[in-house]
Amino acid sequence: MATEPVYHDNVEPDEFWEQHKFKILAYSAVLVIAILGYGAYAWHAQSQAHASQALFAEATTAEQFHSVIDQYPGSIAAGDAALRLAALQREAGKYDEAIATLKALIEKQPKYPLLPAAWLSLGTTYEVKGDLDEALNTYRETAERFPSEYTAPLSMMAQGRILAQQGKTEEATRIYQDVVAQHQATASAREAMRELRLLQRTTAKDEPDAPEATASPTPEAAATPAAESTPAPEATPEAEASPETSPEAEAAPSPAAAGTPEIPDAPETE
Repeated sequence: MATEPVYHDNVEPDEFWEQHKFKILAYSAVLVIAILGYGAYAWHAQSQAHASQALFAEATTAEQFHSVIDQYPGSIAAGDAALRLAALQREAGKYDEAIATLKALIEKQPKYPLLPAAWLSLGTTYEVKGDLDEALNTYRETAERFPSEYTAPLSMMAQGRILAQQGKTEEATRIYQDVVAQHQATASAREAMRELRLLQRTTAKDEPDAPEATASPTPEAAATPAAESTPAPEATPEAEASPETSPEAEAAPSPAAAGTPEIPDAPETE
């Protein structure tokens, strides 16, 4: 059975203050400190962000990008500087350094807003370096980690490109078909359609000729089989043994001629 709350109507404000003033003052002090602390943190973070962005905006060399990363670790500017630094290192042919820079960014700043771009850049670095297997794995992981990001179709297109280079036409075809199905009305989908047509043309050229074109005789040959199977008259044994073509036959007379005396010509009559 519910009971009604009891209200103490006879409690005076002064008496309540005397009973709870220490608690009220303590809670108020904690609240003020929290507000001041958050304000100080927000101000410091904002000032740090402005300073880091200003330093990043002025950076153009690898050393300057390193400075942004070292002075403001974990900041958005530091992540942006790492991406730019990796691009410079890749352009200079320092692929291992670029890979190390991108891996450090991915590990130290998992909440960096452009983290998908860092993964895509890592796959590109592996591909440019010539490590196609590692590039293929990185592109696959990029598409799986960020399926709704703009990097997903780009990484899938890169997979198809590498698979086609490796001669894995069927796998490349499936990748391009997935791009068309999953990322319709995008530039990547249109490019995937073009790549599919190119693969189909290449496959058609590589296929062997049909058996009818090589093994089956033409209609004319089928209509005259005797002409092809019968040897020419001059190639027959009879022709080879004939007196006209055989030297032995020219030198030796036939048995009939050897056993029959020569009949002189009849005298002419007047």
